[in-house]
Amino acid sequence: MEIIAHRGSSGRAPENTLAALAAALEDRADAVEVDVQGSADGELILLHDATFARTAGDPHRPAQLPLARIQALGAGAWFGAAHAGERVPTLRAALDLLAGRVPLHVEVKATGDRSALARRLLEVLDLHPHGARTFISSADRGFLAALHARRPHLGLGLVLGLRPPGAIPPGVGALSLPAAACGPRRLAWARARGLEVRAYTVNDRPTLERLAARGVAGVFTDWPARLSARARAPVRAPP
Repeated sequence: MEIIAHRGSSGRAPENTLAALAAALEDRADAVEVDVQGSADGELILLHDATFARTAGDPHRPAQLPLARIQALGAGAWFGAAHAGERVPTLRAALDLLAGRVPLHVEVKATGDRSALARRLLEVLDLHPHGARTFISSADRGFLAALHARRPHLGLGLVLGLRPPGAIPPGVGALSLPAAACGPRRLAWARARGLEVRAYTVNDRPTLERLAARGVAGVFTDWPARLSARARAPVRAPP
């Protein structure tokens, strides 16, 4: 089962920051997940919420601010004084830090012009040496359709809640489901359609083991070191 650091190792560092991504590497997560949105000047930045209010104390949405204004915001003080210097990173900075060491799962919060956002995302991934190790997901079916139209062979995932899934957009090969929605019927439904399932947000071993027994492919967790067998294994020195 793939252990995916949810917004980085967000249990011990502020979510969607470079500190959280670095912590995920230290925790030996199998992959890292981040949330991405577009700024007013078309840059892709890491943020989960609709605004910066919770994590940076600013009520604006990303699409209302240029990158320079966004990167002047503090993104870590809410988590603790030790992280007061953290800034809102770009997707490119996240790719730079991970340097292809683990795959990156990008959940896109699609707002505004979906086609322009899809085009910008593909530009960033195409120009980055590690962009190919990126999996794209979104709750926005229109955005996924725009991506699929531009890049038919790109791996895509649909993010769902507790409600029935409804229609699956073309090109989607995976579902992100709440752990509570990963019952036998929903998983059988997904398997019958060739859809891989990953569950969020799982922070305890009993839930992990129950989902693994049901055939869930991966889990998103705030604490990858608690769940990952790789994290608990000793690190061998190179020969």
